[in-house]
Amino acid sequence: MKEKNRVIIIGGGASGLFAAITAAEHGAEVVVLEKEKKAGRKILKTGNGRCNFTNTGDPSHSYHGTDREFARHVLALFTPQDTIAKFTAMGIYTTNKSGWIYPHSETAESVLTSLLWRLEELHVKVKCNENVTGIDKKNDVFTVFTKSWHYEADKVILACGSAASLTDKQLPYNGYDLIKRAGHTCISPLPALVPLKVKNGNMYKWGGVRTNASVSLYAEDIFIAKSSGQIQLTDFGISGIPVFAISGQALRLMEGGLKVSVRVDFFPELSDDALCALLRTRREQHPDRSTANLLTGLLPERLIHAVSTEAAEKSGFHDRTTNGRRRNSDIPERKTACTGSKEQDLSGFDEIRILAETIKAFDVVVTGSQGFAYAQSVSGGIPTGEVSADTCESKKMQGLYLTGEILDIDGECGGWNLQFAWSTGYLAGKHAAEAL
Repeated sequence: MKEKNRVIIIGGGASGLFAAITAAEHGAEVVVLEKEKKAGRKILKTGNGRCNFTNTGDPSHSYHGTDREFARHVLALFTPQDTIAKFTAMGIYTTNKSGWIYPHSETAESVLTSLLWRLEELHVKVKCNENVTGIDKKNDVFTVFTKSWHYEADKVILACGSAASLTDKQLPYNGYDLIKRAGHTCISPLPALVPLKVKNGNMYKWGGVRTNASVSLYAEDIFIAKSSGQIQLTDFGISGIPVFAISGQALRLMEGGLKVSVRVDFFPELSDDALCALLRTRREQHPDRSTANLLTGLLPERLIHAVSTEAAEKSGFHDRTTNGRRRNSDIPERKTACTGSKEQDLSGFDEIRILAETIKAFDVVVTGSQGFAYAQSVSGGIPTGEVSADTCESKKMQGLYLTGEILDIDGECGGWNLQFAWSTGYLAGKHAAEAL
C-alpha cells in the first residue's frame, strides 16, 4: 500500500482549491493544474467582490438541477457551519448578515488569500497556465495531458468549473469534453444567475431604475416560481437578485420551446385591494391630477411612464392632456369591483382598478439573457445521477471525482454556489486521499 496517493486536481477555482487543501490535509500528494495565469479568478468576483461565501439559511429551495436532493445530501456531509469553522481556522473572521456569511473585511481577496496561504503551508503545487487537453487511465494509473506536459496520478479531481463569466474570447469551454471522454453525459449548459432580456412596448424609458418588486415566472401562462427583492430595470430587460433567482429556470424552459414570461409586481407591500384603496384615496385628494401624476411618490419617475402608458393601453384610452391622459373631470364615474367604490372610467374601464392591476402585474416576455459573460453560474452539466453523493466519485470511472459547477446543480444568490463548491471539494478531496 502506498504511503500517499498522488492526486491531480484540474481547475484552481473554489472547489478545486478546497479539494486540494482537504486532500493534502488527509495525506495526499497534490498538484493543482489551472489554465489561467492565477488561481481563484472567479472567487474574486463573488458577492460583487465582497464574497458571501456561505449561507446559514435553509437550503431546501436554494438549488436547481436534475436532482436537488444531491445538493442537500452533500451539504449535510459538509455543512455551512463546517465551512465557517474551516475558514475561521484559516484566519477569516466572519460576519453574518441575515444568514449571508461574509469575511469581516468584506473583500473576496481575503478568502482567496487564505486558501492560497493554506495550500502553501501544505506544500501543494499550484501550476498555472496549464491547459489540460486529455485524461487517460491504464492499470489504475491516470495520465493527465496538458499542452506542454503530462502528469501521472492515482486519483483525479475534475474541478474545472463552467462557462459562467467567460467572455466570447475565452469560449469555448472544454471542461465538458474532458468528462464526456470518460463516459459521462452532459445536460446542455445555459447561463444562470444572469440578467434577462425581456420585451414590452412600454419599458423603453425605464432603464436605470432600481426598485423593490416581486417577479413571478410563467411558462405558457403556468406559474413556475417567484422571488422578491430589489430589481434593476435596464434598456434590455430586468436584473437583480430576484431576477437571477428565476433566470436559470426561465432559460431552461425557453430551450424546451415554451413561451416564457415574467410578471412584475412593483408594489408587493400591498394587496390588490389595498393598493386600489390607496390610489382611490389619492384620487379623491387630488381630483385634478393626471393618472401619471397620481403615482408620484409611489413609484420612480421613469417607471411611472411605463406603468401609466401600459395602463392606458389596457384601457384602450388616451387622454388629451399634456401628460397624455384625459383630465379626471372629463371621465364619468362608475361602480367597480375595487371594494365597491366609485372610480373613474376610461372608455368604459375603471381607471383605478386598471392602474392597480398594472402596477401589481406588469407582464414582460422573456427573449433571452445577457449570456455567459454576465452569468454568475450555469445550469446544466454532468447529471448528478452519474456521481456518488457520498464521495463525489464518478460512477463511470473509478478514481475520478467531479466537483462544483461542472455538475448539474446551480444555487441561488447568497453563497449557495460557493457552499456547494466547498462541500463537493471537501468530499472529493477527502476520499481521493484515501489509500488505494
